[in-house]
Amino acid sequence: MISNSLSADARQQANVYDKIGEKYEAIFGNNTNQTTAVKWLLDRLPPNSKILDIGSGTGVPTARMLADAGHTVTGIDISVEMVKIAQHQVPQGTFFQADAANLSFAPASFHAVTAFFSLLMLRRANIESTLRQIKTILKSPGYLVLGMVEGDFDYYEAEFLGQPVHVSAYPRDVLASHLKDLSFTILDNHFVKFQANKQTPPETQLFFFCQNQA
Repeated sequence: MISNSLSADARQQANVYDKIGEKYEAIFGNNTNQTTAVKWLLDRLPPNSKILDIGSGTGVPTARMLADAGHTVTGIDISVEMVKIAQHQVPQGTFFQADAANLSFAPASFHAVTAFFSLLMLRRANIESTLRQIKTILKSPGYLVLGMVEGDFDYYEAEFLGQPVHVSAYPRDVLASHLKDLSFTILDNHFVKFQANKQTPPETQLFFFCQNQA
């Protein structure tokens, strides 16, 4: 998993997050909705689980919480700068620069996969293919905890922390339908209003708590 495996889309998006760096954690690192979702997962994982964190960012809060609980955490992110920060902040984890749209792990490698607001950086077609890949690399039973922002657009150009990005989103019922079509069992879901600060727009965050029971 090296940078030259990134798609053109991912390289463009990575440049944005290389520039944002630690600013991301300062604004979004204390999302209590996300920490609550990680706690939900921790309550269900067997000891010494292997977990993949897709879009691990700075490693805070997700990778740090999972690693501190004694689990083996692998984090991937398109931004080499984020990977460096995460490895420094969560030294017991393993972090790579890699494209979420091109997962290359062996089948049934992980007890759980987390993806908090990372898949929304992909085109819809790639989101759906990545969910299929996640299904393959999860053990059975295994867990997927997914965080997305609600909307109805495909790779729409927007501004994020002063940088141009492209994002995709689904209405909550459409995303739920995609998960069910892949035979994920949705154990729970939370839909919450969120605004990081006065400088960032409000959004509706979707959290799906799924189990792979193939």
